[in-house]
Amino acid sequence: MSDMQKNSANLLGRVAIHRQVVELTYYDVADESVILIHPDVWHKCRKKFPVDEGKIRPPVGVKDARMNFAELREAAVFNGWHTMITRRDREHAVVVPLPWACQALPEVQKSSESR
Repeated sequence: MSDMQKNSANLLGRVAIHRQVVELTYYDVADESVILIHPDVWHKCRKKFPVDEGKIRPPVGVKDARMNFAELREAAVFNGWHTMITRRDREHAVVVPLPWACQALPEVQKSSESR
């Protein structure tokens, strides 16, 4: 297991268990950040900040998410896609694009303003 795969496992646990909002940057390039959030938070935020159904990718298992996290990040950054990550067929975390997260989550908006 690579370092990236181990780190993504830890981050997914922080989101799923502790309900933390986690921002992931790519080589400190803020414009290419994505946000990991708990599924309950995502569903709640979607009521106020809808997501086009065409921008929601099919769910991905934790193992596949770890192996292909770069692809999930790029899909969110460059295409605006939201991807549900599941574990044992239960919602575990959601990868969301930074612009949507800034609108939907006040704590993300504050951190992005401080950059």
